[in-house]
Amino acid sequence: MDKTSNKLEISSRELQYVMMERPAEDEISLVDLWLVLIRRKKVFFYIMLLSLIVGLLFAFFRPLVYEYSAPIEIGTDQGGAAIESIQTVLAKLQDAYIPVLVSAYNVSSDESAKTIDIKAAVVKGSGIIRLSIAGTERDEKIYIQLLNDVIEKIKLDHKRVSSLVKKDLQLTIKKQENISAQLINEQLLMQSQMKRLDKKELLLNKRIDNLSEFVGSNEKLRQSASKSKGDQGATLTLMMLDNELRSSRELLAELENQSYLSLANEREVLHNQMAANEKKQLENEQIVDKSKFQLANLLETRAIVKPFKSIKPVGTSRKLVLVLFVVVGFMLSLISVFVVEFLEKAKARQLER
Repeated sequence: MDKTSNKLEISSRELQYVMMERPAEDEISLVDLWLVLIRRKKVFFYIMLLSLIVGLLFAFFRPLVYEYSAPIEIGTDQGGAAIESIQTVLAKLQDAYIPVLVSAYNVSSDESAKTIDIKAAVVKGSGIIRLSIAGTERDEKIYIQLLNDVIEKIKLDHKRVSSLVKKDLQLTIKKQENISAQLINEQLLMQSQMKRLDKKELLLNKRIDNLSEFVGSNEKLRQSASKSKGDQGATLTLMMLDNELRSSRELLAELENQSYLSLANEREVLHNQMAANEKKQLENEQIVDKSKFQLANLLETRAIVKPFKSIKPVGTSRKLVLVLFVVVGFMLSLISVFVVEFLEKAKARQLER
């Protein structure tokens, strides 16, 4: 038993030793990789060179892409609020106007121009919508025309609203201006009436003064006539003077009443009417000014500037394209080197067998 167990122990130790000493043929070290690259450096170099050449050709001969854009400002009503919410306008552009115009253009154009993509987006933190197209300079006129067509669509849509508001404000202004003209005419008429009252008062005062002098003269004559009571002619003259004095005093009282009461009342009424007229004119001017201000604030939807091309090209730059081709070429070179190495080893083993 002891001998058998000793033999088994010795056999297991020999097996472990053999396994530890057996070379790991399947392991790949960095040194091996480096040696493979050295052996296949031509393959690596040619593939890298080919990738670099293709990258250079692609970077420098591909057409540059520019961005053609146009910012749209949404119109406002008489209160300064937007005619239509910016999200509604954006939805109309994205789901209606842009697809219809692009489809109509695609029907009438060749296949090479059917990749046009018009984008519409709200500029962050503002009420402005920005239209943009990315494309080459060759189709610049097409892009500009399409952007203008989109802008005209939304302008026409909003114009029907702004036109009604504008017309209503213009009618209000015209109506108030007519009322102002009428009030001014009434004011001028009352001013003329006031002047006539002044002349009438002047004439009454003059007549009162003359009549007062006449009464004074008659009173002196009456006093002279009253001294000759026995004379029949003097008595007749005294009676005539008394009648005339009575009539003159009555007329003088009437004239003074007109001057101090009737004319004063007429002047006061006319003055109040003129004050009320001036108040109405002021109120009417405020309405006109307010309507004009609202009309000035009534802005139609418009392109802030005409569609324009970006100064610099957009998209992937030439440098980045070259870097990408170099990276891809490096990876392809490594893969190609190991594929070639693997195929040669497989072929050699097949020949050995």
